[in-house]
Order: sequence, then structure tokens, then C-alpha cells
Amino acid sequence: MPDVPEISSIPDISKFVAEAALHAPSIYNSSPWWFSTVGSAICVRADSERTVPIADPAGRELTISCGAAALTARVALRYLGLISHAEVLPDPGIANLLVRLRWGDERRQPSDYERRLFDEVGSRKTHRGGFATDRLPAGLMSTLTEAAARENATLRIMTDDDHRAAMLAVVAAADCAFGLDRARVAEEAKWMSPAVAQPVDRGWGARPQAESTVPGSSGVVAVLTTPRDDRADWVHAGQALQRVLLVAGSHRVSVAMDAAPLQFGQLREFIGSELVGGDSPQMVLRFGTTGHA
Repeated sequence: MPDVPEISSIPDISKFVAEAALHAPSIYNSSPWWFSTVGSAICVRADSERTVPIADPAGRELTISCGAAALTARVALRYLGLISHAEVLPDPGIANLLVRLRWGDERRQPSDYERRLFDEVGSRKTHRGGFATDRLPAGLMSTLTEAAARENATLRIMTDDDHRAAMLAVVAAADCAFGLDRARVAEEAKWMSPAVAQPVDRGWGARPQAESTVPGSSGVVAVLTTPRDDRADWVHAGQALQRVLLVAGSHRVSVAMDAAPLQFGQLREFIGSELVGGDSPQMVLRFGTTGHA
């Protein structure tokens, strides 16, 4: 493996980290965060001007986006050999300050695992539609579950056929509800790419259809959850989401994200109470392979 870049000045470190974070997943692909440097610390702040008031009135998905950016920053710092400490909501008096990353003078070469995560940052893409197969590398889902747990979140796999079918039905119901909700459709239109006249990312990626209409397989279905539903948990969910995506990608497994069912209160409540044991659902994920390298 090539040696990591020798970057030592704080401005250069901050620039390297911020550029890496641009690849983090975010609601409507909007990158609703901004970075600032205070001493030897990088602060990840929410950009309130990028809120989507109809789809995300509480800012939950915006905060998840910022959490994903924070995890990407942590991965970039480790790639540089820096050992960082992440503080979530370090100053409650600063409303938009979500994560502060501090590091000291100690440097340690990144492990192979940490290098693979960084290599995946720029190449990861949102998957849309069905999969060629849901046959995944042995033990991968356990590895992804452990990855989410490292960030204080839980990846709940829909192993029960009835739960899996119910989850896919809820996703299909949300897709139908979006089509009927003119206000949400108008909100989506604001985030369309002028070049292609299509949403850059409808939410967090194209909403999957019901299993019977998806070519191939719908994939392994899972829900990323947190024990509570406050801002700190949303930050943790974002960090867990990005770690899961990067680990999956490093194993050549594609991931489809879907937030649409969680943007409708009743559907989100149903998922929480009936499918994930009372935890707070933060993202619906599907895992599979596309048959492409």
C-alpha cells in the first residue's frame, strides 16, 4: 500500500479532511454542513440554510448527514496517522455545533482496515433499484452490525420473512404517499439537478419498490436504529450509517438507502413499534451485489 500523505499543518489537515467529507452521504445530496478549525480541532456544524422543512422539519436527517460527514472526517484523520477524539454536542449553547474532533501530536500509521475505509470514501455510490443477488460474503452482516455498534447504533436485520415483507410494504406505501403528497413533490423539485431535471438524490437515493416489482433481488433488508431519538442519537446514527456504508463497500457490496418511510410519522411509528423492538428507526438499508466489479 502507498504511504499516507505527510500533511502536518493544521490548515492543510483541515482542507484534506473537509474535502474528504464532501463524499459523505446526505439528504438530497445537499452536504448540509460546514467545517471550522479552532486550534488543533475541527468542528462539524449544521448548515441551517440547507434544511428541507417539509421532508425533514425537525432536522433529523440533516443531523444524520452531519454525523456521516463527521465519521468521514475521522476516517480521513486516521488516514493521515492522527488519533482523534470525537465529542458529540460538545457545547449545548452553540446550536449548530454537532461534533468537535480533537487530536494531539501522537501519530500512528493507519491499519489496513482504516486504509480500506478511506479508499472507499471517494468511490462509494448510492445504489438504486434491485440487486443481482442478495448473497453476501460470509459473516459480512455480522461485521456490519459490529460497525454500527461502534457508533452507538444498531443495525437490525429483517431475518424474519414476515418482518422483511412488512418492511418492503412500508417502503412501497411511502413511495405511493410521496406521489400523492403534492407539497412534498414540490419540495423535492427544489433539489433537482438543473442539468438533468431529476433529483440528485430523492431523499437519500431512489426509493425501492415493492419486492415483486424490483428486478432481481430486493437485497438483505435492515433498519439502522438508535435507543433514543434526540440530536445526539441522530449524530451517532449518521456516523454509524457512514461506517456501515464504507465497510460494505470495501467488501464490494452495494447499499440502497431509503428514508422515505421515516418521513411519515405514522409509518415511522409502525416501524419502531412493530419491526425494531421499540427503538428509533433512522434509516432503511438494503444490501446486495450488482454483478459489476
